[in-house]
Amino acid sequence: MQFGTRKTIEDDVLASLQDKPMIILDLIALLQRRNANLTKQGVYYAIRKLRAAQMVVVEKGKVSLNASWIQEMENYFSHAKQTYLHQHSQPGSFLGLSDKEKISYHFKDAIATDVFWNHAITILLSSISPSEPFIAYNPHAWFFIAHPQNEIALRDNVTQMGRQYFVTVGYKTPLDAYAKKFFDNEMSQYHMLEYPQFEKENYYLNILDDFLIEVYIDTHISKCIHTFYLKQKKFDKHTPETFNAILKSRGKIRLVISRNEKKAKRLKGKLLRHFHKIK
Repeated sequence: MQFGTRKTIEDDVLASLQDKPMIILDLIALLQRRNANLTKQGVYYAIRKLRAAQMVVVEKGKVSLNASWIQEMENYFSHAKQTYLHQHSQPGSFLGLSDKEKISYHFKDAIATDVFWNHAITILLSSISPSEPFIAYNPHAWFFIAHPQNEIALRDNVTQMGRQYFVTVGYKTPLDAYAKKFFDNEMSQYHMLEYPQFEKENYYLNILDDFLIEVYIDTHISKCIHTFYLKQKKFDKHTPETFNAILKSRGKIRLVISRNEKKAKRLKGKLLRHFHKIK
């Protein structure tokens, strides 16, 4: 759970209280196990801020989420979901594309691209047939290294809809193999190719029914990603930080959303042969 542009102690407190109320001293101990530099005073300060914002309540040494705030947030997100995920005819929206039409978006770094990318996927998932799987091709599945929580949330969002989640990558490096742990080989399946499926090393693809999301990463950033994967022999605690430094590099990135039934069918044929359907 992350409510701001950076992860804060308040975010950690809210995430820890998601399942149940906690004795404050137990909460402090839990958060300090996760972050040895965190002080008791820091946690108390975060709780006071959340209490002032009426997001938590404190009673007899125990802190819990404020039920009124939970209801308020439920109403807010329910309304937002209806507004953003179920309005299919907004002018200029990619949901309104006709067959063989496309829209291009341009970004200056991979992180900003990825935020919009996930936004587009989520909206498209809400608009297409529930029988259609999520299909992705990446040269490397770096999303599971850069921000595994986001990618796990996307995977779970797809599979909880009853869709299968299929990801193909172009290489079999140790880091590519590391990503297999995030797949159950049933609802979520992962395939590593001996050689890349596509000629361009900076090309990423999602297929959602007859919609295509094609992303062209800056060639310099793409080369840095590939070099990192070739050199890194295993995943360790330093891997995410080192890799995310690459993603912060500025460069030209293009994301294209198109609707093309014929092209989507052809690309599905290439990628789906590596997977088995459970339905």
